[in-house]
Amino acid sequence: MARVGGALGDFLWRGGVLGQVILVLAVAGILLAFASGIALVAWKRAAWYVGTAALLVASAVMGLGALGTFLGRSRADNAARAEDLAPRIERVRHEGYTEARVASLGGLLLGTAPLIGGAAAVLAQGGARRERRRLLKAGEGTRGGTTSSAASPAAARRSVLLGGAPAVIAAVLAVLAARAEIPGRDLDKVAWEVLEHEAQIRAGRLEEGCAGFARDLRSLGRAEAELIVPGVDSLERACAGRLADTPPSRPAAPSTSGER
Repeated sequence: MARVGGALGDFLWRGGVLGQVILVLAVAGILLAFASGIALVAWKRAAWYVGTAALLVASAVMGLGALGTFLGRSRADNAARAEDLAPRIERVRHEGYTEARVASLGGLLLGTAPLIGGAAAVLAQGGARRERRRLLKAGEGTRGGTTSSAASPAAARRSVLLGGAPAVIAAVLAVLAARAEIPGRDLDKVAWEVLEHEAQIRAGRLEEGCAGFARDLRSLGRAEAELIVPGVDSLERACAGRLADTPPSRPAAPSTSGER
């Protein structure tokens, strides 16, 4: 949970324009959620409109979160196409998809308050309208020129169309984006580096692969490396063969500049 919270904070503060827009809308949505509760007590007729506005903001927050996830996945796929080693491709896609999922999770978390507040205000006003009709039928309601605090049926339909339906669609998209499968294995940085160095050695890029694999063995140990990459012996033989095939460097000729 702490890892998700840290990633969410990074996305909101350093996620570019999209992260900043989601943050601003989330703050506005939280304020509207509080305003919906206050309006239900102090000014019931306004609660309908404030609740509709809160639902619209919730829709925007969750929808933008889902959009951020889809865009992040697209960027990860494009970055993976530029790589030529299978472990590197797998790592770029796995890490890119993991980071992209934070946007939809953030949209769901930050859109919850305006969604609940707006839905509560709209549903409460709809209930007030039905209660007034029941009292009028029973002969207990006020008649004449008294104005009801409940919203009209036309306003109810507008609220459902403008706020309720987009909120449901945005929430479904955000949930689907957050629950989508992440490709690749969930490995730490050291394990990924071991796999990349192994791929370099097997691809014939011995100079960089052997140097990196030697560092991996020193830091991990042979037993740990075997758990990540079976066949450490064959990799070491390939690197030893490279050293054997490398011609020894010729010693530098002594300088004769000081001789007479």
